Parts: sequence; structure tokens; C-alpha cells
Amino acid sequence: MAQSLSAVSIAPSWVSAPLASLAGPSAAGARAKLVAQSARSSAQGLPSLLPAREGRNRHRLGLVALSLGLAAARLQKRKRYSRSSRAATRLNAGPRVAVIGAGPAGLAAALALRKEAGLQDVTVFERSAELRPGIGGGVQLHSGAALLDELGVDLAGRKNPLKGIRSRAIDGSPLLELDLPALAEKFRPFTNSIMLKDGSLASCTIMRDALLQAMAEALPEGTIRLGCPLKDIRLVQDGNAVECQFGDSAPEQFDLVVAADGIGSLARQTVTEEEVAAPAYTGLRIQYGVREAGGRPAGSEQEAHQWFGDGTYALTASYGGIGGKRFEMLAVVFRDESPAAENANWNPVEVRESCLDRLRKSGHVQEVLDVAEGCSRFF
Repeated sequence: MAQSLSAVSIAPSWVSAPLASLAGPSAAGARAKLVAQSARSSAQGLPSLLPAREGRNRHRLGLVALSLGLAAARLQKRKRYSRSSRAATRLNAGPRVAVIGAGPAGLAAALALRKEAGLQDVTVFERSAELRPGIGGGVQLHSGAALLDELGVDLAGRKNPLKGIRSRAIDGSPLLELDLPALAEKFRPFTNSIMLKDGSLASCTIMRDALLQAMAEALPEGTIRLGCPLKDIRLVQDGNAVECQFGDSAPEQFDLVVAADGIGSLARQTVTEEEVAAPAYTGLRIQYGVREAGGRPAGSEQEAHQWFGDGTYALTASYGGIGGKRFEMLAVVFRDESPAAENANWNPVEVRESCLDRLRKSGHVQEVLDVAEGCSRFF
């Protein structure tokens, strides 16, 4: 029977990103098993869940550090008793880790491995030749922004503060009104997880490329290797190492591999014992449009507006970007039984007109139409 890599999956819900999988000879078992072991891990000198600091909720960051750090510590412990020259060489440097994918999940994993698990030999491999600007849309962060703050990511000058969320039916009748600073203050200490270290509210919106830029800047120079598509991954040395080949370069060996390379992940297909199901179309479409600031009502920059109509949902919000630029984004959800073509081939003019036609027929408000009319990019 062919040997497959064992894996434990971690889902950092504090970033908008695909599932990340951890592969390595000591990473077998479910996350629940790792959590159950955390109570006795301190006595063994292994990483455990991080304690709350002054009432701050760091539970999810602790899960990430535990899942990654516990496997790494076990590897280190095994190597102390290994007589192989490779183990002796790696002992002083600590476990060597490869993170595949430089999206939010991959960069967050690299940051957590270094700061929370104490590992230094961490490299992020990205298939693209650059961390491309203008790719993707905006991200809304709450506790995620607080956790990134813990990891040393500076979003200042890029993020847009988010202080309110307003939901309305398209006829104008109110459905929900959230004053985020007031709620955060009222329900302390339960809301400490969405507060920054300086005591301010963490909630914000930011464009994906600006978020990636800030996260990359928080990593040491040379951590991210661009233009390195994963070509092959397999266990070697009787299961004591993971060998990866990137592009046409020579294979490299690692003690741990974190797969954060998206929905078509080659690494995830390799490391999981179960068959990875192909993506299935649900019949619901989400269409995003991005424009420079100027289409939303004055004074709404720090609010997200949701509009619920007959068969369609629309969201408008403002987002911070690279270099302090400000953007607005539209998200429209609707049912469409015909599968969409690859969005890279969409004609922006045609998509904008079809989007506007759908919104007008659904009776959406002028704010939604104004944002849609100014969108220069759809995905």
C-alpha cells in the first residue's frame, strides 16, 4: 500500500483564506487531539495554548501556534535521539518549515510559526512572480485585525476604520443597526478579542493587496520566495522528512509543510488520505465590483451598508488600500443556474451593465447603483 502523508488541518477563521493543512511525520491526528494534549504539553516542554493576557482572548491564535508548534517540538525531540548526520545538522537550526502559498493564510501561518511557536527557519513559497497588486477585493476584519496586531502586522495607513454596520430592506425599512464601538464597550470583557493592544477597536476594512503587503513587511527579508510553483511533494527518509520540488529547481527537504495554496492545492491533495472533492457549484453567484472612492454618500466611509431585496443581496463598503488610497466595493449575491465562466475573461463593461440591469430590476437603492456604475473591475 502506498504511504501517504499524515496531516492535521487548521482553519484560521481570523483571516479570509482557504483551509491550510499541516504535513509532517509527527503531525498525525485531528486538531481536537492536539488540543486535548495541550494540558500535559507544558510538563513535556512542548508548546501549549497561549494564556490570556490581561483578559485578551488569544484562543484562536493559540490553536494555530499549538497545531504548528506541537508538531515541530515533537520533531525536535525526535531529532535529539537521531544519529543521522542530517538530524545533527538540523538540530541547531531547529525544524525547517515550508509554507506553500503567500496569501493571507500562508503569511499568517509563517508569522505565527515565527512569533508564537518560536521557529526561525520558515520559508514561504509563492508561485506568482510578485505579490500582485489589484488582485481580489476588500476584507473586513474584526478579531482578525487584533490577532494580526499581536503578530506584529502594522495596518496603519492602509486600513479603513469600521464603526458601523447598517442593514436595510430595499424599501428603506430598517433591519439591523450596529454601533461597533458602543457594543464593544458595553459587552467588555467579552469583546476584548476585537480590541488592539492600545485599547482601540480593531474592526476595519482593507483591500486584499494592502493586507498582503502589510503581512509581508512583518516577516524578515528573504522569508518569501516568489516564482516558486509547487511541482511535487512526497515523504522521504522513511517518513522523517517531506521533499518538495518548486519549479525546475532541485528538490528540497523540510520537517514540516503548511499547505495554503488555494482551492486547487496540489499539496492538500497529496497530504490528505481522503479524496479531495472537486468544487461544486451551488447555484448562487457572488459578483464583486471595485472602484475608487466617491460613489457612496458622504459620512458613510466608516459604515458597511447591506441591502436585502427580492432575490438579490447587495453590500457596499469603503476600504483602505496601498499608499493610503481609498476604494469602494460592491458585492451582489443572486441565484444563477448557469455556471459562470472564468472571471479573468470577463469584459468589465458588459459585466457592469448586466450587474446594473439586475440591480435595477430588483429595485435596489441609488447608493448601490452609484457604486456599481463606477466599478472598473469585477470578479
